[in-house]
Amino acid sequence: MDNRQVQLERANHVLTAMGVDTRNAKVMDRTQYITFDAKGKSSVVLLIDSNTKKLVGETSFDANKLNKGRYFVVDSARVLVEDQAGSLKEAHWKSEAHPAVLNSEFKIAQDEDLLLLPLSDLVYTKITQGDENGFRSIASAPVIVPEKEINLSWQFPQGANVPDSQTQFVRIELRGFEFLTN
Repeated sequence: MDNRQVQLERANHVLTAMGVDTRNAKVMDRTQYITFDAKGKSSVVLLIDSNTKKLVGETSFDANKLNKGRYFVVDSARVLVEDQAGSLKEAHWKSEAHPAVLNSEFKIAQDEDLLLLPLSDLVYTKITQGDENGFRSIASAPVIVPEKEINLSWQFPQGANVPDSQTQFVRIELRGFEFLTN
């Protein structure tokens, strides 16, 4: 079992250093996620916008801003892929990534880049019964702040794409802590 106390203390310290009063905050261990169908995709894919609606199994984001007083501190991330399922609802998330996916970059930005990583650093395909869960630690602990537009984007290498004939569902998971400070 994963002891997350150290990550919680670090998240609290990061917010406090930013001037956020966390003394009376409600804190939740949380994983924010977004899924998308990469079939036929190329160039830059914007993963959320103001019309994004929370839908269990597809995304935990509701639009592209956090509500007032809601902060999310990211401490780890992973990407899962599926190439056999007929739909997102049937995904087992145990597949190999298509080279266009594996060689892409994932970015989180709010006024500036908060996280920019190659997907080869985040894709996890070895789902086992052991303790390893495939989350890659994010030492910089980026903070998604309230009431600012969140840009989650995926950039494929120039000239690369997932063919229209290839199933390739992608699930991006950002693990961290949500602080509600109102």
